[in-house]
Amino acid sequence: MDREGIAIKKAAAVGLAALGILLIGSVVFFRERVLFADSASFMYAIISSGRFGVLSHRYGEYVMQFYPFIAQRLHFPVKAILIGYSASYNLLYVAVAAILIFWYRQYKLAIVMALYYFLFVSASGITVNDTSPGIALMSLCFGIVMYYGQKGTNIFLVIIPFLFLAVLTVTLHFVLIMPVVFLWVYLLLERKEWPYNTRDTLLLSGLLVVLILVKYIGVSTGDASHDAASLPRITKLSLKDPFVALDTSVVCTFLYRCVANYWIGTLIFIAGIASLIAERKIWPAAWSLVCCLGYLMAMGLTYSTLAEQTALWHIEGEWACIGIIVATPFAFSFLPRLKSSRAQLAMAAILAIRLVYIGLALPDFSARIDMETKIMDEMKKKNITKLAIYGTAPIYQKLILDWGVTFESLLTSAMNRDEPQRTFFFVNRDDMNTQNFIKSKNNYYQVWGDVDASGINRKYFSVDTTAPYRVMSYEELFK
Repeated sequence: MDREGIAIKKAAAVGLAALGILLIGSVVFFRERVLFADSASFMYAIISSGRFGVLSHRYGEYVMQFYPFIAQRLHFPVKAILIGYSASYNLLYVAVAAILIFWYRQYKLAIVMALYYFLFVSASGITVNDTSPGIALMSLCFGIVMYYGQKGTNIFLVIIPFLFLAVLTVTLHFVLIMPVVFLWVYLLLERKEWPYNTRDTLLLSGLLVVLILVKYIGVSTGDASHDAASLPRITKLSLKDPFVALDTSVVCTFLYRCVANYWIGTLIFIAGIASLIAERKIWPAAWSLVCCLGYLMAMGLTYSTLAEQTALWHIEGEWACIGIIVATPFAFSFLPRLKSSRAQLAMAAILAIRLVYIGLALPDFSARIDMETKIMDEMKKKNITKLAIYGTAPIYQKLILDWGVTFESLLTSAMNRDEPQRTFFFVNRDDMNTQNFIKSKNNYYQVWGDVDASGINRKYFSVDTTAPYRVMSYEELFK
């Protein structure tokens, strides 16, 4: 192996080690990750119904929901299901990176993938989102294409895994189309790296375009929740709209964070582009700059109505994919020019810095778990099994999101093996419909509507059907 190959292989190994640290964190801090909003509701739905909870034809979600689905069928304890679900995301990232490094020897793709999970991630590194597994599936897909192309494998044998993984990736989340298109074209422009002739290139590219069009048509003509709501802002444009989008609060706030939070990503992008220009690779450099600007415009158009105060953990999930654009020139051009020791040091420094930022976001999520534990301990002392709490602004702020606490508290109680289990939620003083509903002893409150508690999966959940919900303020609970 030449000097360049040794340098990037060792840098890729550093990235794999950093992903391993995230895997350990996903086990240690599984409560912060899984007992939060959407993740808690998905876990409740899968355990209670015994079915997959895949929404809006996002077929890639089957990959991430496979473990909890099988685990509940095998009657694993709730704690084992929750820990496994939290770890399964990071285990996928580690497994894909290891395959890219040790099997397919696609070190640069492994570096790009590893950097994605750190560069524009802080609070979102604590939570679970749809785009992160999509990047792992995309990386594996392109790694397979590159590896078998370099081996001269028959193109029709390459198409099978390519289509399978591409379908899982593209259908998982609409925002994933941007890094998919960027990285595919970048690999084509890197003629030194691309192993296929014109005919095979057109065949693979054509299949990818068809998949993207199918996703687009499915979103634009069907009910795809978040995607369907966001798409019209992009499809109905005037010539000035993309440039106006650069002045929206979501873009301006992101650019500010590129200096205050994501500054290492900014430096990486500058280094990568400068390296490409120094090597006279004008087209890859131009493509990277255009796609970065396009991503900013797309985010401005799609999320133009978001305020500056939008939760960091939420908006980072949408911004994180720009990390693929930022990291690719760095991994393909800048790092290979360094000596092996310097490439390792650069990767280690970058990932260590970003790990610090992720760690700084952890206390807020731990604080909400502590608050929920405190409430449930007080419920136990007062022999309350079902509680509706009048909250106040400071309490809601500390909880970050409050709508999922009904699932979070029930899962926590099931994990603690309470009998009967305890659950609580927050209710508005003026919400008389909800307050009338919870007067029934048999009801379990969910965000989505009325649920007969006796009909919930009794192997895992035992909601009290002998008493209605108690309604009181947070202050009254702790008197």
